[in-house]
Amino acid sequence: VITGAGQGIGEYLSINLSKKFFVFLISKSSNCEKISNQINEKYPLSSDFLRIDFEKKINFKLLKKKIDLNSFKNINLIFCAGYLDNYSEELDITEWKKVFNINVFSHLEIFNYFLPLMKKNKFNNKIIFFSGGGAANSFDTFPAYSASKTAIVRIVENLALRYEKYNISIFAIAPGSIKTKML
Repeated sequence: VITGAGQGIGEYLSINLSKKFFVFLISKSSNCEKISNQINEKYPLSSDFLRIDFEKKINFKLLKKKIDLNSFKNINLIFCAGYLDNYSEELDITEWKKVFNINVFSHLEIFNYFLPLMKKNKFNNKIIFFSGGGAANSFDTFPAYSASKTAIVRIVENLALRYEKYNISIFAIAPGSIKTKML
């Protein structure tokens, strides 16, 4: 499962991982359907997709209709979806909520949805959260983004300890500046 699969890092990972694995693309962008179709043209039945709005509570009934989770031996999650807050001299709490819903809470909802299956199986499941540079440096023009990415790092540190007994490996990575729409 790859979030933010309609563009940037998520798109790149989706295309390249589909050479060896089935990938399920989740994105707000309609581009994830195009990416999934491109993958399936080259590697038939190697991907599927679901468009969701990360700002709102996720409707997992749609996911259940798209994919039978019990048909997989292990689940790997890569959380790439992200949102950079709009600069304002004022602290716009609505904007902060949007940033945290997209960058943090939506990924925790997806993680929580897959967690029972990952705890049951004996395989080494991997979860990767993209924490981004906002966790390593201050960004005065993007304070909500920076705070959300810092929160991801601490969340991952705690979840990794909590679920290691289930053979679930959880990582936060910050790949550095990458030429995407965000930059």
